[in-house]
Amino acid sequence: MARQSRQFPQGKYILRAPRALQSEQVYAIYLYYYWRGKHVRRSVDLYVAQKDWSQDANGGAGEFRPSYGPNYKERNAYLKELMHDVDCKIMDYIKLHGEIDGNTIEAFVSGDDKALRKDNGIDFIEFAKQRFVDRYNSGKIGVSSRENGISYINQFAKFLKQEHRGSHGEHSELLYLGEITEQLVLDFRNWQLGNDRKVDTVNKVVQAIAGVCQYASQMRYVPIEVTLAIKDLHLSDKSLDAEEVTVKYLTEEELNQFANIRDTLPHIRMKDFHDMWMFSFYACGLRLIDMMTLRWVDIDFKKQVIRKVQVKTRNRNVIPIRQSAFDILDRWIGRYKIFVFGLLPDKFDLNNDEELRKRRNSVTATINTSLKRQSKFANLKNEITFHWARHTWAVLALEKGVEISKISRLLGHTSTAVTEKVYAEFLPDTLGEVVDGLDFKF
Repeated sequence: MARQSRQFPQGKYILRAPRALQSEQVYAIYLYYYWRGKHVRRSVDLYVAQKDWSQDANGGAGEFRPSYGPNYKERNAYLKELMHDVDCKIMDYIKLHGEIDGNTIEAFVSGDDKALRKDNGIDFIEFAKQRFVDRYNSGKIGVSSRENGISYINQFAKFLKQEHRGSHGEHSELLYLGEITEQLVLDFRNWQLGNDRKVDTVNKVVQAIAGVCQYASQMRYVPIEVTLAIKDLHLSDKSLDAEEVTVKYLTEEELNQFANIRDTLPHIRMKDFHDMWMFSFYACGLRLIDMMTLRWVDIDFKKQVIRKVQVKTRNRNVIPIRQSAFDILDRWIGRYKIFVFGLLPDKFDLNNDEELRKRRNSVTATINTSLKRQSKFANLKNEITFHWARHTWAVLALEKGVEISKISRLLGHTSTAVTEKVYAEFLPDTLGEVVDGLDFKF
């Protein structure tokens, strides 16, 4: 009976050594695979003497002998885990594609698992630019459309780099093709509007991205529902959407109503979320993402300020806070060790932008659901969200005559132009008062 060939490769560990082994000499251990004529080797940065190594043990995969020393079991566990990780990737790949070649195994052994991604680890920016080049080469678009398209994609690349919104890369500036989302493009659109880009230009850039996504959807790299959602981000008006220009806030009377309901709320968690909303207001409209990442070390109790790097802009901001904010903090001292409001676990990695965004979305939904109920307790006309705290502070500050430049700094906006764009409807009266105060007569 003919010998049946294996359907998948099996790894083992070998010593990188000459044929004539010396008993006391230590040799490097390599993870080794052989598949269809290709040898794949990778050092595991461990060394062992021939007398302390058993090549026949562990089913021929090799392992340390007890004579190696007290941590031989730890070393063997590490080797098993390392090989198991590569084996799982190989099996997953075979399940997807039916077979595997030596180059893919080599990538897995080297720690590169892009081949397991549905988008094959393709970079979005490179894919998008190549799409415009290919369309030009096939005669479907002219040179100006090609250059404009590449320019639009460069703008998106700039956003990813400046805002650290990619999924990987030294500065989180790279994005796998399959990781494009409606929210990411929406944030990009708002970023462009905040940088005084004309709406027509913003539309062209967004639709260029949508076109690339549509092509990627045909290749099953991007879900079709994501492409359709991105297409819907087109701004139909020559100005900002109503959603973009409508500032929702509480009047002083409504704020007083809301502030006084805390002790009447039926659940502890509702009171917690009420504290967070009011603290955001007292802290000059601190964003929810910055409330989540606010640490006790960011608060200078002596000088009564918050010093922290804002997540959205990456700018360090100094926010003065007064007694009303400290009254809230008094209720939270001792509850959580690292993060003031316990919205993140103590050991959370603040450099993990993707996980932070996921948690922000979850926390936002939870808090806003509670605030809707609290709006009814306060007999408010509208159901508020957390972001109303930020708008409420800004509008009331403007009504008190605070200079727009100072409000912009306290809000942490990248420029006064952004603040003026958002709160344009509240500026005329304030500016008018300035002119009335000058009352020039010559």
